[in-house]
Amino acid sequence: METPARNRSDALPFGASYWDRLAQELKDMSIDRSSPFTRLLAGRLSGAALSALPPAQKLQLWSEVVEHDWQGDMTELPVPDDVPSQLFWGLRSRPMYDRIKARGAGALHKALQHAAARNGWFEEVDMSNPDWPGWLAAESGSLDLLVDVVERRKLKDYRPSIARCAARFGHVHILEHIHSRARPYRWADGVTGAAAASGHLGVVRFMLEEVSDPLLPTDIDQAAKGGNLEIVKYLRDRWDAHTTTRALDGAAEAGHLETLEYLHALGEATCSAAAVDGAAANGHMQVLRWLKRHSDCQPSASAMDAAIRRGHFEAGEFLYANYGLGFTEMHYYSVACAGRLDLVKLIHDAVPGISSASAMAGAASKGHWQVVLHILNHFGQECTEDVVAAAAALGDIAMLELLVARGHGGLIGSNTMDAAGGADVETLEWVRRHSTAPFTRAALSSACWADKTECAAWLLSNVDGVEWWFSECRDMQTWNDAFSYVEEYAVERGLLPEDW
Repeated sequence: METPARNRSDALPFGASYWDRLAQELKDMSIDRSSPFTRLLAGRLSGAALSALPPAQKLQLWSEVVEHDWQGDMTELPVPDDVPSQLFWGLRSRPMYDRIKARGAGALHKALQHAAARNGWFEEVDMSNPDWPGWLAAESGSLDLLVDVVERRKLKDYRPSIARCAARFGHVHILEHIHSRARPYRWADGVTGAAAASGHLGVVRFMLEEVSDPLLPTDIDQAAKGGNLEIVKYLRDRWDAHTTTRALDGAAEAGHLETLEYLHALGEATCSAAAVDGAAANGHMQVLRWLKRHSDCQPSASAMDAAIRRGHFEAGEFLYANYGLGFTEMHYYSVACAGRLDLVKLIHDAVPGISSASAMAGAASKGHWQVVLHILNHFGQECTEDVVAAAAALGDIAMLELLVARGHGGLIGSNTMDAAGGADVETLEWVRRHSTAPFTRAALSSACWADKTECAAWLLSNVDGVEWWFSECRDMQTWNDAFSYVEEYAVERGLLPEDW
Protein backbone atom coordinates (compact mmCIF):
# COMPACT_ATOMS: atom_id res chain seq x y z
CA MET A 1 0.00 0.00 0.00
CA GLU A 2 1.44 3.37 -1.05
CA THR A 3 2.07 6.02 1.53
CA PRO A 4 -0.02 9.09 0.68
CA ALA A 5 2.03 12.10 -0.48
CA ARG A 6 2.53 14.69 2.24
CA ASN A 7 1.62 18.22 1.40
CA ARG A 8 4.05 21.13 1.97
CA SER A 9 2.52 21.97 5.34
CA ASP A 10 3.06 18.38 6.58
CA ALA A 11 6.64 18.24 5.33
CA LEU A 12 7.80 21.37 7.19
CA PRO A 13 8.21 21.49 10.96
CA PHE A 14 6.04 24.17 12.59
CA GLY A 15 3.94 24.38 9.41
CA ALA A 16 4.29 26.36 6.18
CA SER A 17 2.93 29.58 7.67
CA TYR A 18 5.78 29.69 10.17
CA TRP A 19 8.43 29.44 7.44
CA ASP A 20 6.65 31.94 5.22
CA ARG A 21 6.58 34.39 8.12
CA LEU A 22 10.25 33.73 8.89
CA ALA A 23 11.19 34.28 5.23
CA GLN A 24 9.32 37.58 5.25
CA GLU A 25 11.05 38.65 8.46
CA LEU A 26 14.44 37.83 6.97
CA LYS A 27 13.55 39.77 3.83
CA ASP A 28 12.44 42.74 5.92
CA MET A 29 15.66 42.57 7.93
CA SER A 30 17.72 42.50 4.74
CA ILE A 31 15.91 45.54 3.36
CA ASP A 32 16.27 47.47 6.61
CA ARG A 33 20.04 46.93 6.47
CA SER A 34 20.37 47.80 2.80
CA SER A 35 21.20 51.11 1.13
CA PRO A 36 18.85 54.11 1.42
CA PHE A 37 17.85 53.75 -2.24
CA THR A 38 16.83 50.10 -1.78
CA ARG A 39 14.75 51.05 1.24
CA LEU A 40 13.16 53.86 -0.77
CA LEU A 41 12.18 51.46 -3.56
CA ALA A 42 10.77 49.04 -0.98
CA GLY A 43 8.57 51.76 0.49
CA ARG A 44 10.51 51.82 3.78
CA LEU A 45 11.64 55.44 3.46
CA SER A 46 9.24 58.35 3.26
CA GLY A 47 8.39 61.56 5.03
CA ALA A 48 10.02 61.85 8.45
CA ALA A 49 12.16 58.74 7.90
CA LEU A 50 13.75 60.35 4.84
CA SER A 51 14.39 63.62 6.66
CA ALA A 52 15.93 61.74 9.60
CA LEU A 53 18.63 60.09 7.46
CA PRO A 54 22.21 61.02 8.46
CA PRO A 55 23.92 63.43 6.01
CA ALA A 56 26.17 60.68 4.60
CA GLN A 57 23.15 58.49 3.78
CA LYS A 58 21.35 61.42 2.15
CA LEU A 59 24.33 61.89 -0.17
CA GLN A 60 24.43 58.14 -0.85
CA LEU A 61 20.73 58.25 -1.72
CA TRP A 62 21.26 61.02 -4.28
CA SER A 63 24.22 59.18 -5.82
CA GLU A 64 22.14 56.01 -6.26
CA VAL A 65 19.16 57.96 -7.59
CA VAL A 66 21.40 59.36 -10.35
CA GLU A 67 23.16 56.04 -10.97
CA HIS A 68 19.88 54.15 -11.46
CA ASP A 69 18.10 56.99 -13.29
CA TRP A 70 15.25 56.89 -10.77
CA GLN A 71 11.97 58.26 -12.11
CA GLY A 72 10.27 58.99 -8.78
CA ASP A 73 9.31 62.26 -7.13
CA MET A 74 12.48 64.30 -6.60
CA THR A 75 10.79 66.77 -4.27
CA GLU A 76 10.54 64.19 -1.47
CA LEU A 77 14.28 63.51 -1.40
CA PRO A 78 16.12 65.26 1.48
CA VAL A 79 19.21 67.37 0.81
CA PRO A 80 22.01 67.68 3.39
CA ASP A 81 23.41 71.11 4.18
CA ASP A 82 26.92 70.26 2.96
CA VAL A 83 26.88 68.88 -0.59
CA PRO A 84 30.25 68.03 -2.23
CA SER A 85 30.89 69.39 -5.70
CA GLN A 86 31.59 65.88 -7.02
CA LEU A 87 28.17 64.50 -6.08
CA PHE A 88 26.88 64.49 -9.69
CA TRP A 89 30.13 63.85 -11.55
CA GLY A 90 28.59 60.58 -12.74
CA LEU A 91 25.45 62.26 -14.06
CA ARG A 92 25.17 61.87 -17.85
CA SER A 93 21.42 62.09 -18.43
CA ARG A 94 20.12 65.53 -19.37
CA PRO A 95 16.51 64.61 -18.40
CA MET A 96 17.76 63.58 -14.95
CA TYR A 97 19.68 66.87 -14.68
CA ASP A 98 16.57 68.83 -15.62
CA ARG A 99 14.42 66.95 -13.10
CA ILE A 100 16.85 67.61 -10.27
CA LYS A 101 17.10 71.25 -11.26
CA ALA A 102 13.30 71.56 -11.42
CA ARG A 103 12.91 70.45 -7.78
CA GLY A 104 14.76 73.60 -6.71
CA ALA A 105 18.51 73.11 -6.58
CA GLY A 106 19.30 74.90 -3.30
CA ALA A 107 22.32 73.19 -1.76
CA LEU A 108 22.60 71.03 -4.90
CA HIS A 109 23.34 74.05 -7.10
CA LYS A 110 27.13 73.77 -7.13
CA ALA A 111 27.02 70.01 -7.77
CA LEU A 112 24.63 70.60 -10.69
CA GLN A 113 26.95 73.26 -12.08
CA HIS A 114 29.78 70.72 -12.03
CA ALA A 115 27.59 68.22 -13.89
CA ALA A 116 26.73 70.84 -16.51
CA ALA A 117 30.39 71.73 -17.00
CA ARG A 118 31.55 68.12 -17.30
CA ASN A 119 28.83 67.31 -19.84
CA GLY A 120 29.30 70.42 -21.99
CA TRP A 121 25.92 71.96 -21.12
CA PHE A 122 27.50 75.40 -21.00
CA GLU A 123 24.17 77.18 -21.35
CA GLU A 124 23.45 75.96 -17.81
CA VAL A 125 26.60 77.49 -16.35
CA ASP A 126 26.06 80.65 -14.32
CA MET A 127 28.02 83.36 -16.15
CA SER A 128 26.82 86.25 -13.97
CA ASN A 129 29.95 86.02 -11.77
CA PRO A 130 33.03 86.37 -13.99
CA ASP A 131 35.17 84.36 -11.55
CA TRP A 132 32.84 81.38 -11.14
CA PRO A 133 33.00 79.74 -14.63
CA GLY A 134 36.81 79.55 -14.54
CA TRP A 135 36.84 77.93 -11.12
CA LEU A 136 34.04 75.60 -12.16
CA ALA A 137 35.96 74.50 -15.24
CA ALA A 138 39.09 73.85 -13.18
CA GLU A 139 37.26 71.94 -10.42
CA SER A 140 35.16 69.84 -12.78
CA GLY A 141 38.01 69.14 -15.21
CA SER A 142 36.10 70.60 -18.16
CA LEU A 143 38.78 71.81 -20.57
CA ASP A 144 36.15 72.84 -23.14
CA LEU A 145 34.50 75.15 -20.62
CA LEU A 146 37.86 76.59 -19.58
CA VAL A 147 38.72 77.40 -23.18
CA ASP A 148 35.23 78.82 -23.76
CA VAL A 149 35.40 81.01 -20.64
CA VAL A 150 38.96 82.30 -20.80
CA GLU A 151 39.89 82.35 -24.45
CA ARG A 152 36.62 83.01 -26.26
CA ARG A 153 34.50 84.92 -23.79
CA LYS A 154 37.52 86.73 -22.26
CA LEU A 155 35.87 86.69 -18.84
CA LYS A 156 39.15 86.40 -16.98
CA ASP A 157 42.76 85.44 -17.46
CA TYR A 158 44.45 82.35 -16.06
CA ARG A 159 45.20 83.01 -12.42
CA PRO A 160 46.60 80.98 -9.50
CA SER A 161 43.10 80.48 -8.09
CA ILE A 162 42.03 78.58 -11.23
CA ALA A 163 45.20 76.48 -11.25
CA ARG A 164 44.90 75.69 -7.55
CA CYS A 165 41.33 74.50 -8.10
CA ALA A 166 42.53 72.14 -10.82
CA ALA A 167 45.37 70.91 -8.59
CA ARG A 168 43.07 70.15 -5.66
CA PHE A 169 40.98 67.91 -7.90
CA GLY A 170 43.98 66.32 -9.66
CA HIS A 171 43.24 67.60 -13.18
CA VAL A 172 46.69 67.53 -14.77
CA HIS A 173 45.26 68.10 -18.25
CA ILE A 174 43.86 71.47 -17.12
CA LEU A 175 47.26 72.50 -15.78
CA GLU A 176 48.99 71.32 -18.97
CA HIS A 177 46.68 73.54 -20.99
CA ILE A 178 47.27 76.54 -18.71
CA HIS A 179 51.03 75.96 -18.89
CA SER A 180 50.89 75.99 -22.67
CA ARG A 181 49.09 79.35 -22.64
CA ALA A 182 50.72 81.33 -19.81
CA ARG A 183 54.06 81.67 -18.07
CA PRO A 184 54.31 80.02 -14.65
CA TYR A 185 54.78 83.28 -12.74
CA ARG A 186 51.24 84.19 -13.82
CA TRP A 187 49.49 81.11 -12.43
CA ALA A 188 51.72 78.63 -10.51
CA ASP A 189 51.70 80.22 -7.03
CA GLY A 190 50.57 77.66 -4.41
CA VAL A 191 49.65 75.00 -6.97
CA THR A 192 52.20 72.40 -5.83
CA GLY A 193 51.13 72.80 -2.21
CA ALA A 194 47.44 72.43 -3.13
CA ALA A 195 48.19 69.18 -4.98
CA ALA A 196 50.39 67.88 -2.14
CA ALA A 197 47.64 68.53 0.42
CA SER A 198 45.04 66.78 -1.75
CA GLY A 199 47.20 63.74 -2.50
CA HIS A 200 47.66 64.15 -6.25
CA LEU A 201 51.20 62.94 -6.90
CA GLY A 202 50.79 63.29 -10.66
CA VAL A 203 50.14 67.02 -10.31
CA VAL A 204 53.08 67.43 -7.91
CA ARG A 205 55.38 65.67 -10.40
CA PHE A 206 54.12 67.85 -13.24
CA MET A 207 54.64 71.08 -11.33
CA LEU A 208 58.15 70.25 -10.14
CA GLU A 209 59.48 68.35 -13.15
CA GLU A 210 57.70 69.99 -16.11
CA VAL A 211 56.85 73.48 -14.91
CA SER A 212 59.99 73.76 -12.74
CA ASP A 213 57.95 75.28 -9.94
CA PRO A 214 60.32 75.87 -6.99
CA LEU A 215 59.74 73.55 -4.04
CA LEU A 216 58.61 75.43 -0.93
CA PRO A 217 59.20 74.28 2.69
CA THR A 218 55.44 74.32 3.21
CA ASP A 219 54.83 71.77 0.43
CA ILE A 220 55.99 68.83 2.57
CA ASP A 221 54.00 70.28 5.49
CA GLN A 222 50.81 70.16 3.44
CA ALA A 223 51.51 66.67 2.16
CA ALA A 224 52.09 65.43 5.72
CA LYS A 225 48.92 67.02 7.06
CA GLY A 226 46.99 65.40 4.24
CA GLY A 227 48.48 62.03 5.16
CA ASN A 228 49.91 61.66 1.69
CA LEU A 229 52.94 59.58 2.59
CA GLU A 230 53.75 58.72 -1.03
CA ILE A 231 54.12 62.44 -1.81
CA VAL A 232 56.15 63.02 1.35
CA LYS A 233 58.58 60.26 0.30
CA TYR A 234 58.75 61.62 -3.25
CA LEU A 235 59.63 65.11 -2.01
CA ARG A 236 62.27 63.62 0.28
CA ASP A 237 63.84 61.21 -2.21
CA ARG A 238 63.61 63.29 -5.38
CA TRP A 239 63.97 66.84 -4.06
CA ASP A 240 65.66 66.38 -0.66
CA ALA A 241 62.85 68.19 1.16
CA HIS A 242 63.57 68.64 4.86
CA THR A 243 61.19 67.57 7.58
CA THR A 244 59.73 70.38 9.74
CA THR A 245 57.96 70.54 13.07
CA ARG A 246 54.90 71.82 11.18
CA ALA A 247 54.89 68.61 9.14
CA LEU A 248 54.90 66.38 12.23
CA ASP A 249 52.31 68.52 14.01
CA GLY A 250 50.06 68.52 10.95
CA ALA A 251 50.24 64.73 10.57
CA ALA A 252 49.40 64.30 14.27
CA GLU A 253 46.49 66.76 14.13
CA ALA A 254 44.97 64.96 11.14
CA GLY A 255 45.50 61.50 12.67
CA HIS A 256 47.97 60.19 10.10
CA LEU A 257 50.02 57.91 12.32
CA GLU A 258 52.00 56.19 9.54
CA THR A 259 53.13 59.53 8.16
CA LEU A 260 53.99 60.75 11.67
CA GLU A 261 56.08 57.65 12.36
CA TYR A 262 57.96 58.06 9.07
CA LEU A 263 58.80 61.71 9.70
CA HIS A 264 59.80 61.03 13.30
CA ALA A 265 62.15 58.23 12.21
CA LEU A 266 64.06 60.68 10.00
CA GLY A 267 65.17 62.52 13.15
CA GLU A 268 65.21 65.97 11.52
CA ALA A 269 62.48 67.59 13.60
CA THR A 270 60.36 67.01 16.68
CA CYS A 271 56.73 67.60 17.57
CA SER A 272 55.45 70.59 19.49
CA ALA A 273 52.48 71.10 21.80
CA ALA A 274 50.36 71.59 18.68
CA ALA A 275 50.71 67.87 17.91
CA VAL A 276 49.12 66.77 21.19
CA ASP A 277 46.55 69.59 21.07
CA GLY A 278 45.51 68.74 17.51
CA ALA A 279 45.33 64.99 18.09
CA ALA A 280 43.23 65.50 21.23
CA ALA A 281 40.92 68.03 19.57
CA ASN A 282 40.16 65.53 16.81
CA GLY A 283 39.98 62.43 18.99
CA HIS A 284 42.92 60.59 17.43
CA MET A 285 43.62 58.19 20.28
CA GLN A 286 46.27 56.10 18.49
CA VAL A 287 48.25 59.23 17.78
CA LEU A 288 47.88 60.46 21.36
CA ARG A 289 49.20 57.17 22.73
CA TRP A 290 52.08 57.20 20.26
CA LEU A 291 53.02 60.78 21.19
CA LYS A 292 53.04 59.89 24.87
CA ARG A 293 55.47 57.01 24.21
CA HIS A 294 57.76 58.66 21.65
CA SER A 295 57.67 62.41 22.26
CA ASP A 296 58.45 64.75 25.15
CA CYS A 297 56.03 67.44 23.95
CA GLN A 298 53.37 68.57 26.40
CA PRO A 299 49.84 69.78 25.56
CA SER A 300 48.78 73.37 26.10
CA ALA A 301 46.18 74.35 28.69
CA SER A 302 43.52 74.63 25.95
CA ALA A 303 43.87 71.01 24.78
CA MET A 304 41.29 69.72 27.26
CA ASP A 305 38.76 72.39 26.23
CA ALA A 306 39.05 71.48 22.53
CA ALA A 307 38.75 67.72 23.16
CA ILE A 308 35.72 67.98 25.44
CA ARG A 309 33.98 70.64 23.35
CA ARG A 310 34.13 68.38 20.30
CA GLY A 311 32.87 65.38 22.23
CA HIS A 312 36.16 63.47 22.33
CA PHE A 313 35.77 62.44 25.95
CA GLU A 314 38.24 59.55 25.76
CA ALA A 315 40.89 62.03 24.66
CA GLY A 316 39.99 64.30 27.57
CA GLU A 317 40.29 61.42 30.00
CA PHE A 318 43.67 60.55 28.47
CA LEU A 319 44.92 64.12 28.92
CA TYR A 320 43.85 64.05 32.56
CA ALA A 321 45.45 60.67 33.30
CA ASN A 322 48.70 61.14 31.35
CA TYR A 323 49.41 64.87 31.28
CA GLY A 324 47.69 66.06 34.44
CA LEU A 325 45.34 68.52 32.73
CA GLY A 326 42.42 69.45 34.96
CA PHE A 327 38.66 69.63 34.46
CA THR A 328 36.37 72.64 34.73
CA GLU A 329 32.65 73.11 35.26
CA MET A 330 32.24 73.43 31.49
CA HIS A 331 33.77 69.98 31.02
CA TYR A 332 31.50 68.65 33.77
CA TYR A 333 28.47 70.05 31.95
CA SER A 334 29.54 68.63 28.58
CA VAL A 335 30.04 65.06 29.77
CA ALA A 336 26.74 65.19 31.68
CA CYS A 337 24.91 66.34 28.54
CA ALA A 338 26.43 63.36 26.74
CA GLY A 339 25.17 60.98 29.42
CA ARG A 340 28.67 59.85 30.40
CA LEU A 341 28.04 58.87 34.01
CA ASP A 342 31.54 57.40 34.33
CA LEU A 343 33.11 60.76 33.50
CA VAL A 344 30.61 62.64 35.66
CA LYS A 345 31.83 60.55 38.60
CA LEU A 346 35.48 61.06 37.60
CA ILE A 347 35.21 64.85 37.36
CA HIS A 348 33.20 65.16 40.57
CA ASP A 349 35.87 63.23 42.44
CA ALA A 350 38.77 65.01 40.70
CA VAL A 351 37.54 68.56 41.40
CA PRO A 352 36.55 68.98 45.06
CA GLY A 353 33.69 71.42 45.59
CA ILE A 354 32.64 71.59 41.94
CA SER A 355 28.99 72.61 41.50
CA SER A 356 26.76 69.95 39.98
CA ALA A 357 23.74 72.18 39.27
CA SER A 358 24.48 73.03 35.64
CA ALA A 359 25.69 69.49 34.89
CA MET A 360 22.48 68.05 36.31
CA ALA A 361 20.36 70.48 34.28
CA GLY A 362 22.30 69.62 31.12
CA ALA A 363 21.84 65.89 31.65
CA ALA A 364 18.12 66.43 32.27
CA SER A 365 17.74 68.44 29.06
CA LYS A 366 19.00 65.41 27.09
CA GLY A 367 16.95 62.88 29.06
CA HIS A 368 19.93 61.26 30.79
CA TRP A 369 18.04 60.53 33.97
CA GLN A 370 20.55 58.01 35.32
CA VAL A 371 23.03 60.90 35.54
CA VAL A 372 20.45 63.20 37.14
CA LEU A 373 19.44 60.64 39.75
CA HIS A 374 23.05 59.79 40.55
CA ILE A 375 23.85 63.45 41.17
CA LEU A 376 20.76 63.84 43.35
CA ASN A 377 21.43 60.65 45.29
CA HIS A 378 25.19 60.81 45.76
CA PHE A 379 26.51 64.35 45.30
CA GLY A 380 24.27 66.24 47.73
CA GLN A 381 22.88 68.44 44.94
CA GLU A 382 19.40 69.90 45.43
CA CYS A 383 16.92 69.45 42.59
CA THR A 384 16.13 72.59 40.55
CA GLU A 385 13.24 73.69 38.36
CA ASP A 386 15.50 73.28 35.32
CA VAL A 387 15.37 69.51 35.90
CA VAL A 388 11.59 69.46 36.29
CA ALA A 389 11.15 71.72 33.23
CA ALA A 390 13.39 69.41 31.18
CA ALA A 391 11.19 66.43 32.05
CA ALA A 392 8.13 68.44 30.97
CA ALA A 393 9.78 69.55 27.72
CA LEU A 394 10.54 65.91 26.89
CA GLY A 395 7.01 64.82 27.78
CA ASP A 396 8.42 62.37 30.32
CA ILE A 397 5.47 62.02 32.69
CA ALA A 398 7.01 59.03 34.45
CA MET A 399 10.00 61.15 35.46
CA LEU A 400 7.70 64.00 36.49
CA GLU A 401 5.81 61.57 38.71
CA LEU A 402 9.09 60.34 40.22
CA LEU A 403 10.29 63.88 40.94
CA VAL A 404 6.97 64.70 42.63
CA ALA A 405 7.20 61.51 44.68
CA ARG A 406 10.67 62.58 45.81
CA GLY A 407 9.20 65.85 47.11
CA HIS A 408 10.11 68.16 44.24
CA GLY A 409 6.56 69.04 43.19
CA GLY A 410 6.98 72.54 44.57
CA LEU A 411 9.49 73.28 41.79
CA ILE A 412 6.79 73.10 39.10
CA GLY A 413 6.63 76.79 38.14
CA SER A 414 5.97 78.83 35.00
CA ASN A 415 9.15 77.56 33.33
CA THR A 416 7.88 74.00 33.63
CA MET A 417 4.38 74.98 32.47
CA ASP A 418 5.78 76.72 29.39
CA ALA A 419 8.23 73.89 28.59
CA ALA A 420 5.30 71.47 28.41
CA GLY A 421 3.94 73.47 25.47
CA GLY A 422 6.48 71.83 23.19
CA ALA A 423 5.75 68.30 24.40
CA ASP A 424 2.18 66.97 24.10
CA VAL A 425 -1.34 67.54 25.41
CA GLU A 426 -1.02 64.83 28.05
CA THR A 427 1.96 66.64 29.57
CA LEU A 428 0.14 69.98 29.43
CA GLU A 429 -2.79 68.51 31.32
CA TRP A 430 -0.45 66.87 33.85
CA VAL A 431 1.41 70.08 34.75
CA ARG A 432 -1.86 71.99 35.00
CA ARG A 433 -3.20 69.44 37.50
CA HIS A 434 -0.05 69.54 39.61
CA SER A 435 0.64 73.27 39.75
CA THR A 436 -1.13 76.58 40.16
CA ALA A 437 1.60 78.42 38.25
CA PRO A 438 0.32 80.24 35.15
CA PHE A 439 1.18 79.56 31.54
CA THR A 440 2.88 82.47 29.76
CA ARG A 441 3.36 83.44 26.12
CA ALA A 442 6.38 81.14 26.04
CA ALA A 443 4.11 78.08 26.29
CA LEU A 444 2.35 78.90 23.04
CA SER A 445 5.65 79.85 21.45
CA SER A 446 7.10 76.46 22.46
CA ALA A 447 4.13 74.67 20.88
CA CYS A 448 4.35 76.57 17.60
CA TRP A 449 8.11 76.35 17.19
CA ALA A 450 7.94 72.60 17.90
CA ASP A 451 5.14 72.30 15.31
CA LYS A 452 2.83 70.83 17.95
CA THR A 453 -0.51 72.00 16.55
CA GLU A 454 -2.47 69.98 19.11
CA CYS A 455 -0.62 71.71 21.97
CA ALA A 456 -1.23 75.16 20.49
CA ALA A 457 -4.92 74.32 20.07
CA TRP A 458 -5.12 73.10 23.69
CA LEU A 459 -3.54 76.29 25.00
CA LEU A 460 -5.82 78.52 22.94
CA SER A 461 -8.85 76.56 24.16
CA ASN A 462 -7.96 76.04 27.82
CA VAL A 463 -5.97 79.07 28.94
CA ASP A 464 -7.80 82.32 29.48
CA GLY A 465 -6.35 85.37 27.82
CA VAL A 466 -4.20 83.65 25.19
CA GLU A 467 -5.52 85.94 22.47
CA TRP A 468 -4.56 88.83 24.71
CA TRP A 469 -0.97 87.61 24.54
CA PHE A 470 -0.94 88.52 20.85
CA SER A 471 -2.94 91.73 20.91
CA GLU A 472 -1.02 93.09 23.90
CA CYS A 473 2.30 92.22 22.28
CA ARG A 474 1.42 94.13 19.14
CA ASP A 475 1.33 97.33 21.18
CA MET A 476 4.54 96.60 23.04
CA GLN A 477 8.18 96.87 22.02
CA THR A 478 8.58 93.18 22.84
CA TRP A 479 6.65 92.16 19.72
CA ASN A 480 9.18 90.62 17.36
CA ASP A 481 9.55 88.16 14.49
CA ALA A 482 9.33 85.16 16.83
CA PHE A 483 5.86 86.05 18.12
CA SER A 484 4.78 87.18 14.67
CA TYR A 485 5.59 83.66 13.48
CA VAL A 486 3.54 82.18 16.35
CA GLU A 487 0.55 84.29 15.33
CA GLU A 488 0.88 83.29 11.67
CA TYR A 489 1.22 79.63 12.68
CA ALA A 490 -2.00 79.77 14.72
CA VAL A 491 -3.94 81.49 11.92
CA GLU A 492 -2.64 79.15 9.18
CA ARG A 493 -3.77 76.07 11.12
CA GLY A 494 -7.19 77.49 11.86
CA LEU A 495 -6.51 77.94 15.57
CA LEU A 496 -7.29 81.62 15.28
CA PRO A 497 -9.59 83.32 12.75
CA GLU A 498 -7.83 85.36 10.07
CA ASP A 499 -9.56 88.54 11.23
CA TRP A 500 -9.33 87.87 14.98
